[in-house]
Amino acid sequence: MTQDQLFSNSDSLDLDALFGEIEVGSNTSAATTATVAATSDDNSIDLELLEGMDNLLNLDDETTVEPAVTTEPAKEAVKEEPAKEAAVPSDEFLDGLLDSELDLISPDELAAFESEVQLANKEESVKKAPVKKAKKAEKPTVKSEEDGEEDKKVVSPTTARTTYHNAKKSDVLLDRLGGSQDDIVLEFSDADLSPEELADKQREFLQVLNIQPHMSTTGVSTQKKVAEKVVILFTYLKRGGKMNEVIYRTIKLLVEEGKVTSGDNGNLVKSLLDKPYSKGTARAQSGQMFKLLPLLKIAKEDSKGVFVANEDSVILRRLRDELFPANEESAA
Repeated sequence: MTQDQLFSNSDSLDLDALFGEIEVGSNTSAATTATVAATSDDNSIDLELLEGMDNLLNLDDETTVEPAVTTEPAKEAVKEEPAKEAAVPSDEFLDGLLDSELDLISPDELAAFESEVQLANKEESVKKAPVKKAKKAEKPTVKSEEDGEEDKKVVSPTTARTTYHNAKKSDVLLDRLGGSQDDIVLEFSDADLSPEELADKQREFLQVLNIQPHMSTTGVSTQKKVAEKVVILFTYLKRGGKMNEVIYRTIKLLVEEGKVTSGDNGNLVKSLLDKPYSKGTARAQSGQMFKLLPLLKIAKEDSKGVFVANEDSVILRRLRDELFPANEESAA
């Protein structure tokens, strides 16, 4: 059967005849192939025709053959994966390297690895560390005396203590005396002064405490250490407590011997050396006391380097009564 005969009446194609032709064709396939090769181009059977005949075997007589449409499969969208962070070598990785492997790593690279590991461990520990919430400071409250209810007013902070670093010497002395200059009475004869005159004398004394030698224009001044000893002595007289050792020994000499003498061979330096103070300290402390005694009217200079007790001194009388009562009884 030729190609024209096979497709001349496709609507009434007899499948049985077609199957017979296919069977016959299978027996003579070799001959057909040779014939196709020898036949001219006009009468040759296209190889695609043979493939089409095989496809017809799988079709029903009512099936319409449609030309195949070739479609390319849709290309899947390429998903861009996020760049992965460079893996930080772990401590186990570094510890597990063999000596031969360590030789392949430069010291700079190894140091960089170790730094990255330490930084990663630190960040991890910070993430895991629990965050503590700071407690809010509680505002102090004051209870009302009338009804006992809490007042919402905040208590003001306590005033800082007056010291030589934040105040004048006179202010420190007044602070130790409770803010009043009434206790600054140096001689019994001051009782004859009017209140105004006494107040002026007390203010003048306080002013002298603030004038240091390099500041004085009149020759009246007070050394820093001498002013501090004035504060120490008045604080003792006001509040009691332990007497300063240098002041105590000086008053004792005035009470027992009636005088104090200056210099290395003077009785005050010798008494201080017996404490024992060093020779330099004894000299310095002795010099300060010979400035203090006339300033507070405790003693007055009798001759060069010799100071005798001032019997009109209020401070000397009180210290003698409190510290050396036995000497007071014998004198009486």
